[in-house]
Amino acid sequence: MSAWALVLVLASFQPEIVVSRLFAATTEGAFVSYSWGEHWTRLRPAMRGLSGELRAFACLGSNVFAGGSDGVFVSDDFGENYRLLEDFEGEDVTTLQAARLFALEPTLFAGTETGLYRSKNAGAEWEQIGAETIRMAVRALAWPGPELFVASDGGLFVSDDAGDSWDRVGKGLPRVPILSIALSQLFGLDPTIFVGTRDAGLYRSSDGGAAFERVDHELLMDKSVEALFWWGELLLIGTEDGLLLSNDGGDTLREVETFRGRAVRTINVPSPEGFSQSDVIVGTDAGVFKSSDGAISFRLMSEGIGTPLVFDLATFPQPPQSFEPPRH
Repeated sequence: MSAWALVLVLASFQPEIVVSRLFAATTEGAFVSYSWGEHWTRLRPAMRGLSGELRAFACLGSNVFAGGSDGVFVSDDFGENYRLLEDFEGEDVTTLQAARLFALEPTLFAGTETGLYRSKNAGAEWEQIGAETIRMAVRALAWPGPELFVASDGGLFVSDDAGDSWDRVGKGLPRVPILSIALSQLFGLDPTIFVGTRDAGLYRSSDGGAAFERVDHELLMDKSVEALFWWGELLLIGTEDGLLLSNDGGDTLREVETFRGRAVRTINVPSPEGFSQSDVIVGTDAGVFKSSDGAISFRLMSEGIGTPLVFDLATFPQPPQSFEPPRH
């Protein structure tokens, strides 16, 4: 066998190379990293088909959705180029949420400063839903299925039919904006919900949101909780002045010193469902931080992006490293 033929045979056994992408929506514009945060490149609006201030990303296969002050945009080429979804009539998008199996159920929700919108065909057509109930800013969405939860400035709402009808839930919650939400990954078996509030700390429900109790801890008293992520047994809690971790459902908390005095605005664990294969990426009011050891230690990822306020983070595909969430 010639040397060239041997090269061809060996090449046929090489795995497909997939470029990882990490997106960040910030006060200084939108950025993408092809090196898992080690270096960032600005998504220049005029060249990419974007406009306005972006506040949210959602990566769904080869599609990347972006939302902000000018509406919702979609990329069909893994986030390289975008086009505006003309049928979307909402303004000031705050968050995006899709079905877990988006390829089979191409439903997408967009929360805005004035309500909630839904597309049942991957963004081609949109309608406002819950207009009689949800007439305020939507801050976060969670859709374990069939329940769809909406955290808003007017409280917590749930729909059992993908947004056709709504009920207000949350007995025991204070009358303040609900900023964040995290659900048990096995919600059908363990209907536990955490919600973060503005200036009133963290609340927990063990009955699917019917009733809540306050997580009573001095590190959370009168704090705004803008970011929540539940990864295996590890609950990550982002507050206005730090990051807290809990391995026992909020009964005990540990403060991460790296973030003391920093407002944590968003938390992304790219591969949470397998309880492995993931970094932990945190967006703050002073840039993006990454942990590659299960949230034990973090480092600033500022090359090419600086230290802006980060609204949202999104990732495609799974990260290139594998770590299990440890016990802290």
